[in-house]
Amino acid sequence: LKQVLETAVAGVAPTATPGAFPQVSGLGFSFDPALPAGARVRSLALVDEEGRPTEVLVQDGAVAGDAARPVRL
Repeated sequence: LKQVLETAVAGVAPTATPGAFPQVSGLGFSFDPALPAGARVRSLALVDEEGRPTEVLVQDGAVAGDAARPVRL
């Protein structure tokens, strides 16, 4: 899932709007466009209907917990 989001934000740049930005629900994530493509997603969590995190999947750019666990979206 982190790699999917990395791909989605890979083309973001100050002068570029590539149109690949994802439209997601049930997720909250942040990314740093100043970092190299493939290393931009800084946080990712599953969120409830009110946007509150229910499970952290990425923290400080690193996958949190068991990377092989299934995630239902």
